[in-house]
Amino acid sequence: MKKLVMVLLVLILAFSGFAGCSEQNISTDGQKVEQAGGAPENSATKSASGDNSSVTLAEIRKSAEGAGYNVSDGHQLVYMDDVAEGFTVQIIADNQDVLYSVIECKTEDAAIKNAKAIDDAGYNIAIRNGKILSCYGVDKKDGISKDILASIVVGKPISNK
Repeated sequence: MKKLVMVLLVLILAFSGFAGCSEQNISTDGQKVEQAGGAPENSATKSASGDNSSVTLAEIRKSAEGAGYNVSDGHQLVYMDDVAEGFTVQIIADNQDVLYSVIECKTEDAAIKNAKAIDDAGYNIAIRNGKILSCYGVDKKDGISKDILASIVVGKPISNK
């Protein structure tokens, strides 16, 4: 069991530790979520369009659970700066079963800095909504997984029921 947990942790850290670039916004159910990569520096300071940045991590978690997603304590983005708390959500889409971390940074500036670090690494694309942050692999940029994750980050998850 320990080996399985360690392998999962290493894989998640490996995928989460690197980031990709993208200038487009993810639109989910009328919500647009900022992706920091590739955007001009001053645009990375903006929160999600259709501003839902007042939603709390607890509300996001509850809405994800209510929409039918498996949610667990803890997160894999432990190397990020100024992280207050987080959780992991399981998304089964695009013929893959993946665990994604959703974190809340202590400040919005910390979330912006962390999103930029994720994007600059070139392997993942950050999704930020105020102080809430998550990311997905660049290999998922054309799949439904990113849309589901973006909907969770804004607190209005696409139903999994």
